[in-house]
Order: sequence, then structure tokens, then C-alpha cells
Amino acid sequence: MPQLVWSQSQKIHTGEQSRTVAWQLVLSVWSNLARSSSRRRQLHTQDAATCPRKTCPGVREGMLNVHLIPHSHVDVGWVSTADEYYTGKAWTGACVRCVLETTLPQLLKNPDRRFIFMEMAFFSRWWNEVSNRTRQIVADLVKQGRLEIVNGGWVMSDAAVTYYNDIIDQHTLGFDFVRGILGTCAQSRVAWHVDQFGHSREHAAIFAQMGFDALFLGRIDFQDLEVRRNTTTLEFVWDTNSHDINEKGNLFTHVLYDGYYPPPGFNMDGSQVPFGGDEQRILDEFLKAVTSRASAYGTQHLLITMGCDFGYRDARTWFPGMDKLISLVNAEQKHGSKVNVLYSTPSCYIQHVNHANLNWTVKRDDFLPYATAPGDYWTGFFTSRPGQKLFTKRAGSILQSVIEEAYNEVMKGLFPGELKMAYCPGLNISQCAVTETSSSFLVTVYNPLSRPVPTWLRLPVTQHDVQVEDSDGQPVPSQLLPVPNAIRKLPQRSSESDTELVFRATLPPHGYTSFLVTTRPESDGQKSDRRTANKLDVVIKNKYLKVTFDGTTGLLKEVRNLVTDRSVLLSQDFAYYASNRSEGLGELPSCSGAYVFSATDSQKLSVGNGLVDIRLEKVRAMSKEKLGGPLVQEVHQQFSPWVSQVVRLYNDSRHLELQWIVGPTPTETSVEVVSLFKSDIESKDVFYTDSNGREIRKRRRDQREGLNATVVDPIAGNYYPITSRIYIQGVEKDVQLTILPDRPQGGSSLKSGHMELMVHRHLICDDKKGVLEILEEMGPDGEPITYTGKHYLFVDTPSNSVTLTRQMALDVHFAPTLTFTKVTEKQKPLMAGLQREKSFLRDPLPPNIQVLTLDYVQDEGTKVYLLRLEHIYEAHESKILSVPASVSLKQLFTPFDIRQVEEVALGGIHSPNTLRRLRWRTVEGKTNSETI
Repeated sequence: MPQLVWSQSQKIHTGEQSRTVAWQLVLSVWSNLARSSSRRRQLHTQDAATCPRKTCPGVREGMLNVHLIPHSHVDVGWVSTADEYYTGKAWTGACVRCVLETTLPQLLKNPDRRFIFMEMAFFSRWWNEVSNRTRQIVADLVKQGRLEIVNGGWVMSDAAVTYYNDIIDQHTLGFDFVRGILGTCAQSRVAWHVDQFGHSREHAAIFAQMGFDALFLGRIDFQDLEVRRNTTTLEFVWDTNSHDINEKGNLFTHVLYDGYYPPPGFNMDGSQVPFGGDEQRILDEFLKAVTSRASAYGTQHLLITMGCDFGYRDARTWFPGMDKLISLVNAEQKHGSKVNVLYSTPSCYIQHVNHANLNWTVKRDDFLPYATAPGDYWTGFFTSRPGQKLFTKRAGSILQSVIEEAYNEVMKGLFPGELKMAYCPGLNISQCAVTETSSSFLVTVYNPLSRPVPTWLRLPVTQHDVQVEDSDGQPVPSQLLPVPNAIRKLPQRSSESDTELVFRATLPPHGYTSFLVTTRPESDGQKSDRRTANKLDVVIKNKYLKVTFDGTTGLLKEVRNLVTDRSVLLSQDFAYYASNRSEGLGELPSCSGAYVFSATDSQKLSVGNGLVDIRLEKVRAMSKEKLGGPLVQEVHQQFSPWVSQVVRLYNDSRHLELQWIVGPTPTETSVEVVSLFKSDIESKDVFYTDSNGREIRKRRRDQREGLNATVVDPIAGNYYPITSRIYIQGVEKDVQLTILPDRPQGGSSLKSGHMELMVHRHLICDDKKGVLEILEEMGPDGEPITYTGKHYLFVDTPSNSVTLTRQMALDVHFAPTLTFTKVTEKQKPLMAGLQREKSFLRDPLPPNIQVLTLDYVQDEGTKVYLLRLEHIYEAHESKILSVPASVSLKQLFTPFDIRQVEEVALGGIHSPNTLRRLRWRTVEGKTNSETI
């Protein structure tokens, strides 16, 4: 990102092209309740230069040094829950507690033995159970480098459908735990990503900015893997973001030869007699395996993973076997063997490879999509379980909102105790007990973004005479709209409301505002103006957009931007893939399952007959003030008995909102439902997708950048994860069509001018990738579950679209948090004493900067917080906003003053001024930056 300049008493440059900058803050907290201690303390980061590299086992020059890496791959929840995996109650017999309990004694028996562990979600639970003596043993082993914590995140996060702030937050959670129990120097400098189904460049860029020396990958596309094996390029320098952060984004990357399991025949999990006692066979097979693998790497060092899924439940079956293997192989050196085997760790392996001082090839694209065989593209999971994806995405936003609210008066007692605040988790299906049963209620809306955000609130009500007052007691224009029929019929919905109250709210930056809503018994009220299409085109418009629907088909027909005079002929429909049913492993075609998407164009079926029933809702505003037009216009579309949609255009909106409702799906075949957009834009084979909600990646249909690969499946092989947006451009028309989903989805552009997003999947077979069950989510009525979600559609020039869609992507992900308070007649006098609107920023931030994180780190007499500011635009993306910015930290927030500041790396652990990364030289003659 462009340079971020911050100032306290003067401007201090943080780097040539900083993207996200983090600080630790010692705060002097002032509020109406308390004032913090003024005692000063030393900030708790440790100079990275004082953390020596771990002592590594010696190697032998002139030999192939085989580094055995003992590890256990432990998913924090998969086919069993995290608790079942930890305690050993999983039906598979997996037991993470057993892994740690049995490995520790084995390490103590032989000082050469080593072990690595990753998931702090499990390690923290075990740590809290063990004695102080065991903790000291662990601390000693970590200090000696015999027990290495790799990655250090709470979990091993997915790289495809995760959002960048969630990636950063979960790693920071793990880092802070490690630092708290073992010190800063216990944090490993290698990233361990061995079980992701594809790897994004943005995730790797995050690792680089956290200060990692190297990244280990376990899975890449089968064609890419074969090419790299044959060209000795399984190790390379990954340029993760040179246009934003120069060589600081370069990250040395190692691809495991064949996943994270040992070579065939050397998995010792559960083996009481390792290798069956045939020593010569053991020796021959191992030497053959390592010799063939060594040819794929460029140094005299070879990494061999010795572990498996939930391996080392009984570590006594592993370490004696590895001791024997090392002894057997190394004994052959007396007979001329040039193979040397040793216990090692990823950090030690990387140090030795770095000492080879070679010139490494460079990779600039990502590793998406991922395939294990022809027709076996792991692109289905981009959409699988769309409800869970939405909840996960919202949780990240709510978490940051709750953290920030914890520092402000809302949570510190400004609201009287008589006014109880509640959440309404069912708002997405128009359900909220407080709004439906209260004659008067307060809705408080918190904005986690660093700029004012206009938003539209939709609340279910049961009365048709409703008044809304803002924080100053002034009336707010509002209107009533019918709840879509498909939503009202949901079996999981217990609401009796058939009406939604809609009004606009402008939210202060990092602040809240409250609205008082009062309802009265039903009167004549204002009713909807409804019209059913009668062969005439239906038009809705505001001052920005004119949207036309075909009166014959009922489909979207044209979207015109009235400001820039850009028009796109655009139809939107729904279809589904009746996906392949072959359940063979690696066959072509294979079965669509939880992970895999496999279908042909001939299996793409319309959900209806091509004719859509539509109804126009133009509802008059409920306000004493005269309005220039309705607040929102809606077109209700019915595509089939199980697919419907509401298209909305708000009176101040530059985009179109499409709320889809899909289900219950047919059950006689696999059904993978897509929303199809067909335009007259000449986009050819080019389209663009986001990477983890941040960077934009250019895609070409049927091509892989930097790889001469054949895209065997022209549909699934061109699907990419859409975390926040996908778009196409028409260069000749200077127009861009952008679609933003409200949750991660799979999507693509399979033809020029076309885009599609997969919204729902209900399958009838398993793809045999480990879940061992068919993806068939059922609702409470025993029928396939119905999901609803939203797409946001923009038509504008490419230059305007940059700002509009970047901001909208943040609005969607960091959505406002709503709380509700029932207000009785007795409680209404309390309203006079409430501060119903407040921003916690003293001054507005520049429009290209936002507060990404404000999080409590530790409290030892003085409050210490972690603050991250981010520049939200890429370099050269916007002529106006892709520029350096200046921020004054000293008086940034209203609840507190900042007394002391120390800049830290993105992970919140090390100082970027003293952190020294390993340096790697490339074939292009460049060397990565030692600092970050």
C-alpha cells in the first residue's frame, strides 16, 4: 500500500510503501468513570536482535542431509469437534492431549529428538492443565530448539475464503499466548501451511509482514507440483506484493514433496514394531525414497515430514522407530553412503538452506485453484455451508465491535441498568422479539469503521403505524415493506411479522447512534403501491441509477449509471449444476462434494422456465416531511417454487441490492445453484477477483500465470474464491460491472461479459476427501435447508469503481452491530439522560486510512493496547487515494490519551526496526529486505 506516515510530535516515516502499520500504545484512559494509573512501564515487545537463532544439529558437508521433522497435524475441529479431538473422544481415536503428554517424555529421553507443534487452540488448553514442573520442561525444550512452535497462530487458517483481518487476528491471538507463557523469543519464524486447499498471495504477504523467514506449503495443484519436481523449483522466493511493499514482501517458500505424511512405508503411527524388523528392506526403501526426492530440491538438504493426521497419540511408536532409522542409514556412511539423517525442525532446515546462498526463482501469482487430479478441482468448498460462512464473517466484525465498545461509554455504564440491551441474531430472516413485541424500543447501531457510514436498517414489526426518532429526537423518514414470501415461510422462522420497517441511519466513525422507535395499534397507515408486470418493462430509478426489468421475461434487462452515462445490457437469472455423480478417486469426472466441484456445461440447468413472476413494491414514505420519492423501491421475483429474489434500489444508493432466497432444493440430484449475470461488456477472457478481501488479482480464463498447465475442467477449473468482490471491465466502453457477495462464495467468468457466483450447494454423493459424509444440510422440517443472502451490484467507470467498491466491501464485512432495548412508559424519562450518539475519534481520519485493530494486549498496572492502521488502497489503484497519508496518534481517540508509542510488526510481537529476516537472493539479482 502507499506510504503511511504517522505523527506524534513530528512525522516519522515507517517505510517506503507501508500497507498496515501496528503500534503498541500505553494509554492514559479518561472517562466519566475512571482514570488509569500514571505509572510508566517498559513496553513488552522484545528487541528481535536479542532473540538468537535456535541451536541446530550439525550437518555433514558433501552429503545429502535428510532433516526428519516429527509433527502431528491436528485440526481444531473437522469430522469431530475440537473438544472431542483434544480429549480423545473422537470416533477416530484422535487425542491431542495424548500427543503432547506422550511426546514430552520421549523428547527428554534423547537430546537429539525434536518435535514441532502448531495449533495454540490445543496447546493453550493443555498448558492450563499441566503442572508448573511440566511448564518449565516445555520452556527449556523451546529455548533449546527441541520443541518448536511453528506458525504460532490459534489455528492453521484457510487461505482461500478467509478475510484478511480475521487471518491477522487469529494469528495475533496465538502469538500473544506464546509470548505470555514462553516469551517473545519462543515465537517461531517459519510459517507452516501444510493442509490448505490452495494458497493465496495475500495470506503469504501477511506472513511476510509479520516477519517470517519462510513459508512451508503442503498442497499445490498437481500439474504445478509435477513441473516443480522436474525443474528443481519446489523452493523459491514468493514475491507477495512488490508493487506495494517492495522486497519486504518477498518470502522464501518450500513446497513439500508429497504432502505432510512420511514416505510410503514409514508411517509409524500405532506401529509397536517399527518396520517389521526387516532392516535391509528399511534401508533400501528409505535411501530410494530420499534419493528420488532430493533431485527436486537444489541444495544438499532434504526435508522429510514424519507425522500424520493426529499422529503421535502414542509417541513411543514414533521416536524409537526414527532412532533406529537414523542409526541404520548413518551406519552406511562407513560403506560409502552419502546420506546423513538427523532430527531437525523447519527453522533449522531453513537456516542450512539459506547458508547454501543460491539464486532462487521467483513466483508472483497465487496457488489457486487447487486440484489433485484431472477433474478433481477443490473449488466447491468456496461455497459449501453458506450459512456458516456468513456467521464466521459476521463474527469477525462483531468481535472488533465488541472490543471497541468495551472501551467506550456504551459498555461502561452510560446506559442505565434498567435498560437491558439485547442482540437479535435472526435479523437476516426478519425476526426480532424486541422489535415485534415492544410498543417502544431503542435500537443502537455501532459502526466499527473509521469513517461515517450511511446504512439502511430493516427491522421486523407487527404494527403498521410506526414513528422513528433520531438521537436528537427529530423524526426520521421511514417506510414499511412486506417481508418476502419465501422468508415468511421459512420453517426455522418463529416470527409473526409480515412487515419490515426501513429507515436510513448515518453512523459516526467508530461510534454509535440510537433511534427510538414507537409503534401504535394498526391503523390505515401507508400501504404499498404494488404492480404486477403486464408485458411492459418495469423501471426503478434514483438520481444515480436507472434499472430496467423486461416486462415479458421478468428478468433484469439494463442498468444505467445516470451520473457517468454508462449503460450495461444485463440479464440476471439463476441456474444450477446437476453435478457429476461418479464417486471414483481421481477419476474424470469425479463427484461434487464438500470440497470438490465437478460439473459440465451440459449439466447447467435453469431453475425455472425462463419466465419470472415479478411484483413492484414502491412504498410511500411514512414522514410528515415531503420527500422527493420513495426511500426504497423493490422488485420481487419468483424464478421457481424454490428460488426467489428481491431487487432493491434505495434512494441514495449507487448500487443495486439483490437478496436471493434459495431452497428447499430438489433432492433427486446434486444441486449447485448459481446466480448468473450476462452482460454486453466485451471482457474477453479476463476477470478480476479479490484475495482475502484485500488485494485484487487479475484472472484469465483457462490460464494459470507462470504455469503452462491444462485446465481440464473448464467450469470448476476456472472457479476462484470470491471473498469480497468479482468484476469485469469493458475497455472500449470504459465501464466496470462489479458484484460483491455478503459472504465468501465461489465464482468465475466463464464467457466474455458473463459472471456467476455459486450461492448454495445440496449434494447427493461424497467426494471422498475425508469428511465421510454427503453435503446435505437439512432444515428443522427435514427438508433441504433454505438460505438467503445478498449481492451488491455496481455499474460505473473503472476509476470510480475503485473507491465505491473498496468502501462497500468494508461496509459489508465490517457491518454495523445492532443492539435493541425495550423501553416501557416507566422507562421513557430515562431517555433524557442518555448520550445517544457519539464518535470515539477526536478527528476524522484521512479517507484512505482506517483503524483495523484496537485490541487490549496486557495490563501490568498500565493499560497496553495494540493499534493497527491500514491504508485501504493498493499502489496506483486510485489517482486520488493511492497516496501517502498522515495520522496524528497523540489525540486519536476520545476515551483516552496515548502517552507512549512503540511500532511493532504486523503480528504485534517484534519491533520492525530490529527484526532481521534471513536474506534470499533471486535469479533476477534482487535480495529481499532484511527488515519489514
